[in-house]
Amino acid sequence: AAHVNVHFDNGTAFRKGVCYARNYLVENAGYDLIFPLDADDRLYPDALQRLYDAWQPGTWVYADTYTEIDEQENMIGEKHNPPPGMINRKNLTYASFLFHKDDWQRAGGYDPAFEFGDEDYSFQVALIAAGVKPVRIEGKPLYQRMIHQHSRTENAVKYFPMVLDMLRTKYPSVMHP
Repeated sequence: AAHVNVHFDNGTAFRKGVCYARNYLVENAGYDLIFPLDADDRLYPDALQRLYDAWQPGTWVYADTYTEIDEQENMIGEKHNPPPGMINRKNLTYASFLFHKDDWQRAGGYDPAFEFGDEDYSFQVALIAAGVKPVRIEGKPLYQRMIHQHSRTENAVKYFPMVLDMLRTKYPSVMHP
């Protein structure tokens, strides 16, 4: 869910962003294990089982690879996610990931300050800061991620350094300069 429209009994309504939508959905989920996935992405048939098999209390799980597809669902290629601790943003990945609802609460949920398309980055940092350990599954991809022609616009690229600065300020123990 990219956005949630909130309606009140008095007839007023407002629109909230992706972080509000994800927090709302996690809070109201009927299950304790959560795997956020964009509506235009596609899971491979065994993906959820592989994630579940790798998950343990106190962890969040992601795959070392995913497949990128274009808007016509043609394969672009495989992308590789780094092992935990191997990139400058420490333990962050483009990958969708499995986490427990209790860990979402410990981490404080998705932070609405990160409405730039980097909400997963900030949430992963919050999970790590809360003591939740990343687990990387190796092997075949778990899902296909649709790449739109305008996926990383100039604005998104422009905001990324600001997002990193915000993360370094909020989580100095996790985000080293």
